[in-house]
Amino acid sequence: DERTVARYRRKFAQEVEPQLARRLQASPHVCGEAFTAADCVVGHTVLWARGYGLCRDEIFRGYLSRLSKRPAYAAAFADLSSLRGRDRFRVEHVGFIFQQFNLVPYLSVVDNVLLPCRFSAKRARRAAEAHGSPLGAARHLLDAMGLGTGLHKRQATELSVGQQQRVAAARALIGSPELIIADEPTSSLDADARQAFLALLRAQCDRWASTLLFVSHDRQLAASFDREVDLPAINRVATEGTAA
Repeated sequence: DERTVARYRRKFAQEVEPQLARRLQASPHVCGEAFTAADCVVGHTVLWARGYGLCRDEIFRGYLSRLSKRPAYAAAFADLSSLRGRDRFRVEHVGFIFQQFNLVPYLSVVDNVLLPCRFSAKRARRAAEAHGSPLGAARHLLDAMGLGTGLHKRQATELSVGQQQRVAAARALIGSPELIIADEPTSSLDADARQAFLALLRAQCDRWASTLLFVSHDRQLAASFDREVDLPAINRVATEGTAA
């Protein structure tokens, strides 16, 4: 409502913007040369505020300019200019749950879960550190998803839709990627199954300290998450960031 928007505008203008402006003037790196949790807090605040029209252009553009010059930022994205670099970054740091699951039909359930470890030595190493071997990690995740050993050797096409969904989640989680992106993963489930899967997915993300980015048109699911961002707000930030 209008009063809430006005309150947030005042809060941002009176408290957040002055602090950020002082940081922009005092340091070339906003939050310091090393990447810390402060970057996550500041970045989320600035991008959220800009998406909803609460942040002035000069503050937003100044923040993006400083961010791109950070040594830590440059190091993290140094190889993303090439297709191979982007592929490597995705498989090492991001787990995907696709709307149609995209399981390999001729592979067994456990081999589908192991796929990220075949392409990423880093995720294979993390899985082995947690459970002795990537295979041990795959079996553990499947068990945690309610898929017992009797299903591990079956082909993915032999499973129900709900079971395939949980296999896709286990594949995304193996090797503890920092980010899980779930694209409409509950669209084919009824209400009870949808809530059960969501609770299971969040519990596993919490256990492995993975951030969950959940994309859905079902607004009833919004209450299950700490933050909700509308797609138009993201599009505004992306468009203005590119222009800057």
